[in-house]
Amino acid sequence: MSRTLQEAIVAAPADDQPRLVFADWCEARGEGGRAEFVRVQLQRRQYPDWDVRQVALKVRERALIEQHGAKWRAELPNLAGVQWAPSFVRGWPNEARVDSFERLVEVQDDLAQVPGFSSVVVSWPASASEAQALRPIPGLRELTIERAIRDPNEPAWLAAAPFLSTVRRLHLVDQYSATPGHEPLLSSPHLTELQALFMMRANIGREGVPALVADGRLPKLTSLFLSERGSNETSWSYWDGGLTDEAMDLLATWPGLARIETLELPDNRLLGPELERLFRSPHLGARLRYLNLQGILSWGDIPWRDLGKDVQLAELDLTRRGFNDPEEFEAFADVPGLRAFRHLKISDTNFEEPSWFVDLLSAPFTSTLEVLEGRSIDMEGDDLLNCLSEASLPALHTLDVRRNWEVREASAQALVRSSVGRGLRSLSLGSARFRHPVFFGEALAQTVADVQSEALLDLTIEPMTDGGQAILRKSVLGQRLDKQGGLRFSSAPSEEA
Repeated sequence: MSRTLQEAIVAAPADDQPRLVFADWCEARGEGGRAEFVRVQLQRRQYPDWDVRQVALKVRERALIEQHGAKWRAELPNLAGVQWAPSFVRGWPNEARVDSFERLVEVQDDLAQVPGFSSVVVSWPASASEAQALRPIPGLRELTIERAIRDPNEPAWLAAAPFLSTVRRLHLVDQYSATPGHEPLLSSPHLTELQALFMMRANIGREGVPALVADGRLPKLTSLFLSERGSNETSWSYWDGGLTDEAMDLLATWPGLARIETLELPDNRLLGPELERLFRSPHLGARLRYLNLQGILSWGDIPWRDLGKDVQLAELDLTRRGFNDPEEFEAFADVPGLRAFRHLKISDTNFEEPSWFVDLLSAPFTSTLEVLEGRSIDMEGDDLLNCLSEASLPALHTLDVRRNWEVREASAQALVRSSVGRGLRSLSLGSARFRHPVFFGEALAQTVADVQSEALLDLTIEPMTDGGQAILRKSVLGQRLDKQGGLRFSSAPSEEA
């Protein structure tokens, strides 16, 4: 990259225009793949995840990374104590995992000169001298701090550092010790521009929420993630406590809730009444677009009827959440806040009665549903696919039904032939690798090749026999998808080396 372009991107990290100029420069030099990749990633940021235009962009993005990603990552500087994540954002590898705060002080000037750099992952402990030595890095937008706080002064030292002033997304992960710390950090004068806060096993109930809702805190916050379960522990911590009664009361009465567009409360042990207070909050309003209740342990039903009438959700995540009561299910199927619905995640979800899945697909909100993720649903896979084959989902363009058990090839063929299957832009089909796994073969491959139209842009089938793969790859459909990067398989286990 020319020095001038590199300096322009570093000098204006939030501006897409220097990146587009770089794309033009690459194209003029015969580096069309790099130019296209930058443009594709910038385009993707213009649309919500459920938008149909994302399908073609995701396929192309994936293909370009597979083809050129290793080369582009090799351009990153080799800094002692720094590991670069494989992710790309806005055309560049963006995340640096740094060994320690001490090492972050040593490499901060080097990171500041890396085009596209925007994220740091680092672990406690820190010291006062290290915090004082940290300076604002213009391109830094996301900061993740892992591990338990060992010294109660660590958060206060960091809170005083202007280093935080460029951060827009803050992750506090696995800080499960009894040591207080969030009050000084969340009251930092350098976090007034923070837009997203993620707290995972970070004393969220005992001190995290009280620190969050204090007057005047984080006035620009629009995204909030509070989880009792962290990234490195599989069980809940005695010290963490999750979202307590008091914490839920504070959230429900917090005026800042009115600004929240994304609310995620996964893996918390919550009672129905606690969710009821949240759902009835006068502050939970029309700005809320995404609600994540993944894996939530609610003794009693989720009080869907209490969800505020002003709420108009576009996305809902109910992964690892079962429907065990008919009244709860009936209430969910008719939630007014789902009338503008677009994206539903129900992977690893249990339907106590299989007929409820039929009812779900007939609910009013499915008329606008565009993306459905249903992996490892606790019902027979044949029933699942047959229900989908008979459903009317006029807006659905993306369907992921991998890892479901008791799936036979005939039911997969029926789905592909159905009006739902024919209207898809992205289809992911698969069988679980346990409990009588099915290895999709030539019959399904021929059906897909014969039935699917040019609308299909992304196809994943796993596992599939070599014979089935050969049929699809030789077909007109398969050749088109393969050329675009939209054809993916995994081999049947019996054929794997």
